[in-house]
Amino acid sequence: MIIAKKNIPIKVVWVNNITGRHMLPVDYSEPFINDALFRNEVPTVPHVHGIVASSISDGLPRHYWTASGARSSSYQTEEPCNKNEAIYKYPNEQDPGIFWYHDHTYGITRLNVYSGLTAMYEIVG
Repeated sequence: MIIAKKNIPIKVVWVNNITGRHMLPVDYSEPFINDALFRNEVPTVPHVHGIVASSISDGLPRHYWTASGARSSSYQTEEPCNKNEAIYKYPNEQDPGIFWYHDHTYGITRLNVYSGLTAMYEIVG
C-alpha cells in the first residue's frame, strides 16, 4: 500500500523483479502477446486508478518492461533508472481518498492482477 499526503508529490520507483515464465497459462495466439518478451518473462506496467498524473506516469498498457530490462518500444520513465525499473511521479492533487493500482500490461492485465499485482493507494488530508 502507498500512503501519500494531499498536494505533496511523490516519486515511486516501480521495480519488476519477476523472473521466469508467467505462473498462469498465457494465450500466445494473440499477435501482440506473441512478442518474445512474453515467452520467458513477465512484463509489467503499474497503473493507479483515479490518480491525476502525466501520461509518462499513467502506466499505459504498452509501456511495459521486464526483470531483465527488456522494454517495449513505448516504455517511458520520468527519470533515468535501472534496467528493470520505471520512475513515476504523482502530484496527489485530488481530494483524499482510497484508490488502487494494478498491473496494466496489454494482453495479460487479467493474469497479472489475478497473480497478485494489485494494491491500494491512499491520499490523506
